[in-house]
Amino acid sequence: MASLDCMVRWCAVLSLVSSILTLTLIACDRFFGIVFAMKARVTERRSTLLIAIVWILAVTLSSPILVYRRQFVRQWLDHTEIWCDDTWPPVSQSAVLAVILKTSFWFLTNRLAELLVNQLTIYAISGTTNCQSNVS
Repeated sequence: MASLDCMVRWCAVLSLVSSILTLTLIACDRFFGIVFAMKARVTERRSTLLIAIVWILAVTLSSPILVYRRQFVRQWLDHTEIWCDDTWPPVSQSAVLAVILKTSFWFLTNRLAELLVNQLTIYAISGTTNCQSNVS
């Protein structure tokens, strides 16, 4: 298990990840509030669920630091050096290749999903404006 100093650093990472996810959630709420102004907003029950999901994701994404971060001590002549560092297990070459392939696949699907969301957003915005010009 990690030492207290490493746990404090984990709390900083947890705070960072939860802040980023919360700001992303707020931005999405504002986006849907502007694009679909006449539709129902986020209810109190749904917002509670979304905040819980944000914190579960934040803990999940920052948890490897708790598992793989260790405190090291080095004694010098005039002082003791104490630091936290990652101690990831050694990886085989096939595992590195698998990570590269999975990352490439994730990147490709992420870009395709982003393109799809952009096109649907443009379609939704253009469908709500109903601006038609009468060109003779």
